[in-house]
Amino acid sequence: MKKNAFTLIELLGVIALLAVIAMIVTPLVIKTINDSRREAFLDNAKMLRKAAENYYMENELSGDMLPLLVTYDNKNVSYCKNKPSLSYSGQNPYSGNIYINTSGEIEMKIYDNATNRCAVKTKTEKTPHLEELSKEQCQLAYSC
Repeated sequence: MKKNAFTLIELLGVIALLAVIAMIVTPLVIKTINDSRREAFLDNAKMLRKAAENYYMENELSGDMLPLLVTYDNKNVSYCKNKPSLSYSGQNPYSGNIYINTSGEIEMKIYDNATNRCAVKTKTEKTPHLEELSKEQCQLAYSC
């Protein structure tokens, strides 16, 4: 008699093997996705820093355009005293601030809901870095 089908034991063995493979691979895939989200957010923060530098260079001579405080709240952006906006392509951060003083020093604390991270740049740092701060902690102390 010729056998043309798999036995129940063979099918269960294959299913068990696939389940073990899925258990091993799933955490690696999730980690890769989360790392990619963090890197994309950090790249966006670097792009915002560059936009702030460009803003300073363009408005350095006209003293009424500086200092500039940019505030993000629920992905909406506002500027103090109706000053010109930063020009950049990309997504607005969920919340936080960017501050450019009259000397061109840029401070930044912007928060991303997808990664639950805060991109922080102090006056002395060249580029932003990620920190695990809450949304409430991820705000600069400046006001309009």
